[in-house]
Amino acid sequence: MVAAVAILVVVAAGVVFTLVIDPEQYRGRIEEALENATGWEAELGAIDLSLWGGASLDVSPASLQAPGDGSSRFSIEELSVRASLIPLISGTLRIDSLALGEPEIRLVRMTRADGWVLPPLKQDNSAGSGQPASGGAGGMALLMDRLDVHDGRIRLVDRTVTPTRELQLEALDAAGQLSTGTVEGTARLNGGDLSFEGTLPGKVEIHVDGFPTDALAIAPGGDLVLPGGTVSGQIRVDWPGSVEGDLLLRELRMLAGAEPLDEAQATFRVSPSPGEPGGWSLAALQVRAGEAVLTGDGSLSPAMSLRLNVDRAPVGDAVRALRALAPVPVSIEGPGKASVSVEVDAPPDGEMDIRVAGDATAGLLRIGGPLPEVREVEAGFSIRGTERLQIDIERGQVGGGPLNGRVVIEPLVPPGEMRFEGTVTEARFGELMKGFAGDKVRGLEGPTSLETSVRLDLSGEEIDPTALRGSVSAEAVDLALPGWDLEASLRSRLEEKLGSLGALAALLDIGGDVREESGGEGDAAKDKKGQGLLERLVASVELAGEIWKLQPVRIVSGDLSARGSGDFLPGDGTLDLALQARLDPEATKRLVQEHRSLRHLVAEDGGLTLPLTVSGPMTSPSLGFDVSGLVPKEEGKKKIESVIKGFLDK
Repeated sequence: MVAAVAILVVVAAGVVFTLVIDPEQYRGRIEEALENATGWEAELGAIDLSLWGGASLDVSPASLQAPGDGSSRFSIEELSVRASLIPLISGTLRIDSLALGEPEIRLVRMTRADGWVLPPLKQDNSAGSGQPASGGAGGMALLMDRLDVHDGRIRLVDRTVTPTRELQLEALDAAGQLSTGTVEGTARLNGGDLSFEGTLPGKVEIHVDGFPTDALAIAPGGDLVLPGGTVSGQIRVDWPGSVEGDLLLRELRMLAGAEPLDEAQATFRVSPSPGEPGGWSLAALQVRAGEAVLTGDGSLSPAMSLRLNVDRAPVGDAVRALRALAPVPVSIEGPGKASVSVEVDAPPDGEMDIRVAGDATAGLLRIGGPLPEVREVEAGFSIRGTERLQIDIERGQVGGGPLNGRVVIEPLVPPGEMRFEGTVTEARFGELMKGFAGDKVRGLEGPTSLETSVRLDLSGEEIDPTALRGSVSAEAVDLALPGWDLEASLRSRLEEKLGSLGALAALLDIGGDVREESGGEGDAAKDKKGQGLLERLVASVELAGEIWKLQPVRIVSGDLSARGSGDFLPGDGTLDLALQARLDPEATKRLVQEHRSLRHLVAEDGGLTLPLTVSGPMTSPSLGFDVSGLVPKEEGKKKIESVIKGFLDK
């Protein structure tokens, strides 16, 4: 604004000083005087001079063009000067009023080092001080009383960033009493309303309503606030010193914030940096969002170095404030408290370095995808710009069991990969598995412990279990699973097989005493789909997309144990296991006493060994015991051949 007034004074003075009677005769000298005073190319339109009732000069239009690419420009559609003639006798030009119709100032910043392209005017504030200013055409002194602006426009274009930022002040109507320095006016600024009044130099009160945060980008430290929000409130300028204000902020995002604050109250004070020409400092900042209070201070320009803090706020409010500062791709809910510290550094024309650190207690942490929720959380965290989030979970609960570990997500924008390394002990099996096997397992009990090192791809449109990679070591005890009564299933299969072989075994005299009556469906057969209690389940799992490899798998259920390997399909929660089942010697002895045919399957250590397959949904699998070895192969083959031959001979 001050630069604009100075330009206007030069234009008016240069025109009037060189006028005698015929202004057209001196057009070239007028334009040359303006170019010498500003360094910019001058061009004047029609000039009309009248000396009746005092000097009256009208120029329509007038313009100044910056050298080089001509990006900066100052133009006036109509300039009217009213001057008193009597002071001319003493060598003083007294301008009673200077009226500007539709003036437009366009200033461009190509590089931060060069700054805004302005005409190189000499500093001389006496034109508005009531004292004659020296200089001008013919060495005449200048006094100027009043300046009026109608429908003005100021455009500031910042090409130091991509995309280019632009601030546009339009519909500017202003009046200034230059002898006293008082100014007042109204305007529209990038779509927001603005009014001002005060004294220059001195204090000016500015009221803004719906002022867009996009326009702050060209101010010192403007990179702190991101586009998309609005500002309303009072700003007080103590020119050329400090700027302070009380503002209502809506849809506020700062630094690398991903989610705006709906509404926040802010107070600030900005002042020139001592000993740093052209430098500005943030003397104080306070932003209040709910019960979270963000405070800060530091240097804004030419180099930025700021420290911001949120101290022990409710975790919900603190996280909302944090999301407005940096991307936080996890869900955190109360109750709890959080503290946050932010360090921001940026050299002139350099990239901004944003570092966040803090600690929190929370009622709930959702990491994302199929991973289970963590409750009763105590954690520390750090964020590096948009590149990396790290959460160190010092204490937490998953499915009722304690958890500790580390979560790392990088990059944050665009979403990249989440990594988790940690341990869970004695958690409920169903709570751990519901994200992989569906809600049917939700209520399943059985203390389960995990050691995990997994990665989750966050870049896809849908994040499901097939996006997981890594390894998990799991151990569950006293696990009640529907359809996993292994002993009952084994007895049922044996009775079914032995019953069908009874008549043939008697005919062939194979296996000695075979109980033919065991062919009926007993209680065990009825219970083969019943609730099974796995006293111990141990598995090493390699997470590899659509098929997870389980190797080895070990199961203990009563007197029966099994080991082997197989696959788990996380997309539909189904299993396909190939195991070798073994009944312990005591149980084997009792079973062989009932069915002597089983003696062929007894191992040297006295245990009964049978192949076992488990396939289908986790909560209702199909269990298959291979009992094809009940009939000794060679002896059975000879007996069968003899019987068949006997029938054929008849």
